[in-house]
Amino acid sequence: MAYIDKTYFNTIEQYKEVCDWCHSQGTVTDDYGNIITPAEYLPHKIEYDDEKEEFIDYGEYSVEDIECFLNENKDGMLLWSTDTIFDVYLIRYCPVKFIQDRLKEQYSEECYQNIKDRKYVYDTYKRNGLKNPKLKFKYYVDACDDVPVSRRYIGKYERDWYIYIRKYGGHRYPYSDVMDYDDVADYWFSWKEAYIPKGLGTYNCKEYFGTLSQTTLARMIRKWNIPSGYMVECFDKYGNEINVSVNYGKEKY
Repeated sequence: MAYIDKTYFNTIEQYKEVCDWCHSQGTVTDDYGNIITPAEYLPHKIEYDDEKEEFIDYGEYSVEDIECFLNENKDGMLLWSTDTIFDVYLIRYCPVKFIQDRLKEQYSEECYQNIKDRKYVYDTYKRNGLKNPKLKFKYYVDACDDVPVSRRYIGKYERDWYIYIRKYGGHRYPYSDVMDYDDVADYWFSWKEAYIPKGLGTYNCKEYFGTLSQTTLARMIRKWNIPSGYMVECFDKYGNEINVSVNYGKEKY
């Protein structure tokens, strides 16, 4: 039985205690602005309907179903497999002892205490470097016929550009951070900001349709307020590539 990131309960009393607390919470907003409904994490009875040829969700298990399962399975019953957003909320607000004990196992005593004391990385991280950065452009050649990319006008014809933002580490770990793009908020964020909501859909790259000049790219980069030390990498289907390093001089990040 794999216990990684999963929480099990062994008695009906444990389940009732968690269940009552989850329902008492309703729908809440966590410390980072995420909307959470704890009751949605409780296990549901889901069975396959042969006639409809689909799975049917019958809602939460009844007390009788849980008691029957626990009588037949001495290792306990799966309560939930939670994400970091909900784990942080549980650590700070859930009073159930066996839940807290399980979270200490998952996160270690030190990390658990940092989350509880609001000293976690999502609490302490501050994005600096919001002033205009110094941008250094590096141009590459077409992969097909070695035609140099124009320094003034990149993409003479309409093209689809794929933009990635990464931070390089040592040769063993080429990327120390790969930023994700929120296409609704037009915002890039690192893993340290992953649980601070900005918009809706997220991707690891941005598609840009049309021609792309140095001025256009620079305007986009400054709008995103990317921290110093990252590389903006642009690729098109013809093999053209632009790398733009973001630097704030002596400013720390």
